[in-house]
Amino acid sequence: MQLSSEEIAHLAWLARVELRPEEKPRLQRDLDGILEYVRVLEAVATEGISADAAAGPAMPLREDEARPGVPAEAALASAPERLGEFFAVPPVVERM
Repeated sequence: MQLSSEEIAHLAWLARVELRPEEKPRLQRDLDGILEYVRVLEAVATEGISADAAAGPAMPLREDEARPGVPAEAALASAPERLGEFFAVPPVVERM
């Protein structure tokens, strides 16, 4: 299955990626290749294999231990902007 030009444009819109017309064919080839690889992976027999089989041995866990944190003044010393005892940052979610 090959992605259509309209599907490429829609995916770019969803990803908030601006594509120039000359970039669309390459992106289409790249995405088609990725989808083909996923089809190959889907064909692999995985019945009876646990999902974490390739993860290796579990890392040993350590006990949680409370330790003093960095004082607010030290943490904020190099902040470009402050709001009281907090970092002032631009909003990351656009309100509609």
